[in-house]
Amino acid sequence: MHPRSLYMDSLHVVDLGVGMHVCRNALHLLCCDVLPNTPAANMKCVWTEVNNFYHERSTTSQFPLLGLSSFCDPAKTHADFPLLNGKGAQIRHVVHILALTWRQH
Repeated sequence: MHPRSLYMDSLHVVDLGVGMHVCRNALHLLCCDVLPNTPAANMKCVWTEVNNFYHERSTTSQFPLLGLSSFCDPAKTHADFPLLNGKGAQIRHVVHILALTWRQH
């Protein structure tokens, strides 16, 4: 076995692996457990904050829109494991922004 066959690239391990997992769980916790309103109303608030941070920081790779349906079933938010789909660069850039958003709450 060649050592390069064991090499794991950061895009798939960090951005599309751990980063994606952390982001979708942070969004789910914020919208469904931490913030006081309905999950849909909370998601609108979180998206507004994320979008403001995107513009303040001139983020190059952004999610065009994040809604409850981006990571869970809006009708049954706790029915399944939250899944956030996105490209590696989108995930990489939203991790820090979600951390800033989390600190505000």
